Amino acid sequence: MRVGIMTGGGDCPGLNAVIRAVVDVGIERHGFEIFGIEDSFAGLIDLAYRSPDGNRWLTARDVRGVLPRGGTLLGTSNHADPFRFVVVNERGERVETDVSEQVIRNFEKVGLDALVSIGGDGSARIAKKFSDRGIPLVVVPKTIDNDLDMTDQTFGFDTAVGIATEALDRVRDTAASHDRLMIVEVMGRDAGWIALHAGIASAADAILIPEIPYRIEPLIEMIESRKRRGMVHSVVVISEGAKPAGGASSFHRGQARRDPAPRRAPPSARARAGGANEHRDPRHGPRAHPAWRQPDQLRSHLGDALRAPRRRSRGGAPVRQDGRPPMWTGRGHPARRGRGEPEARPPG
Repeated sequence: MRVGIMTGGGDCPGLNAVIRAVVDVGIERHGFEIFGIEDSFAGLIDLAYRSPDGNRWLTARDVRGVLPRGGTLLGTSNHADPFRFVVVNERGERVETDVSEQVIRNFEKVGLDALVSIGGDGSARIAKKFSDRGIPLVVVPKTIDNDLDMTDQTFGFDTAVGIATEALDRVRDTAASHDRLMIVEVMGRDAGWIALHAGIASAADAILIPEIPYRIEPLIEMIESRKRRGMVHSVVVISEGAKPAGGASSFHRGQARRDPAPRRAPPSARARAGGANEHRDPRHGPRAHPAWRQPDQLRSHLGDALRAPRRRSRGGAPVRQDGRPPMWTGRGHPARRGRGEPEARPPG
């Protein structure tokens, strides 16, 4: 049996652990041949695609020593959707086209019997379309955001929380030394799991998450109350999708570069939540989307003691919990369960 494996979407700690598990178990236990596909579906859209290594048959030697390594040895892409793939037409214009039939032909040309797609919600949606068209598929859910339904905890989340917690601990030292209010934005998209777990672990003074719209007045009152009690520094952690009551999250989208042969997109090409660091001091560059001016509002009340660093928490080597693939999945937390459905429990 020949099995293809790919990683899609953003990189995430623990991807190499999943690749290693598929290769070792597939080859040693079942005698499968494992075909590594580079940069998500880009390697199946064009079998000659190389950036830089190209598709290749994987062996046990290829996955030795990969557990502590971050990223993915197969590469990844978030611009390789075969159903909306960007090509250059005869007039030199970039247009979206459906190349899914080409993917199916190349799948058959390589002689693959099944496909393992490691990715988040976007990769899962693409995989579902190919599954409906007859390709046997297994989707391994990954995201640092921990926001996928039917999954209690996605791999990558533990590492992201660890990195964010360490950043918050370090920021508190600086805040205490300079008597400042420090606002730290963490990743998480529309879910506040990273901010919530890291904020609790680091004893942040306030945690703002997308699930609970915030009001600026109680936040200011809390900070002023701490000052009156002699605690002149505070640390506030904000999830990137947090929004004010009656308002909406601020998203800033750069001009995406969509090449005919998709490569790893530069940070400026990715859609990202606006959040605290998008509204910087005028001395440090232009302001972005005006929908979320929370740091500006705080500064107007609290003066120049405000700093708003942004912390990325996706990359890096995985912690030990993310060094092994998820052992089981279920519906887990009520926020990810359908109404009236029982909570899943691990086997045994």
